[in-house]
Amino acid sequence: PLDVNREDLLAPAAASKQKKLTCMFIPDGQVSISARIDRTGFCYGEDININAKFENTCSRIVVPKAAIVARTSFAIDGRKKVLQQKLTTVRGNPI
Repeated sequence: PLDVNREDLLAPAAASKQKKLTCMFIPDGQVSISARIDRTGFCYGEDININAKFENTCSRIVVPKAAIVARTSFAIDGRKKVLQQKLTTVRGNPI
């Protein structure tokens, strides 16, 4: 079993991304997201809170979406395999 109280799994995780949008090759602003979770290790059935900030400075309406992806690592005899599985997705209100 994996100890989810390890220091590396208790550390928060954060990421941000920006995308510049154009309309017919004319700059139209950008859409950005900054998201954070309190830690990276969770047990099955535990709630995972995502804190996210979206910013839309273009004229188009965008719909924010997020997904929780589980990455499970297996290591046997020096070989390692990583499986990824999308657990859930959420869709926000248009901004």
